[in-house]
Amino acid sequence: MLNEVPTVAGPSWDVAARRTGGYADEIQVQLQQFRDIPAPVDLQESHDGMAESLDKEIEMYQLLATQLRDRTWDPVKGTKDVNALAMQFNDLRDIYKAELELAAAELGVTIPWKWK
Repeated sequence: MLNEVPTVAGPSWDVAARRTGGYADEIQVQLQQFRDIPAPVDLQESHDGMAESLDKEIEMYQLLATQLRDRTWDPVKGTKDVNALAMQFNDLRDIYKAELELAAAELGVTIPWKWK
């Protein structure tokens, strides 16, 4: 979505801010649904990490939406705080993925989706 935002701030930034805020709202729903899933005991810590990852992603999208509205977002390199949140949620997600794949392999089951 950010690839479609012009480098010069204008009304399109407001549209992008609304869309970005919408992403945060959608992920909030996913987070609640994820938290409703009871984690196996061996995966509780990584399950909690994945929930934290979703929290960080929501925070990132909300911050990005604010920066777009306030015209403080840098279209070339982003902003340090948004980029830091993106790294945090991706790192937490990678840990969850690795631990879930390991547990599935140990149990001899297949994860029924492809990671993106």
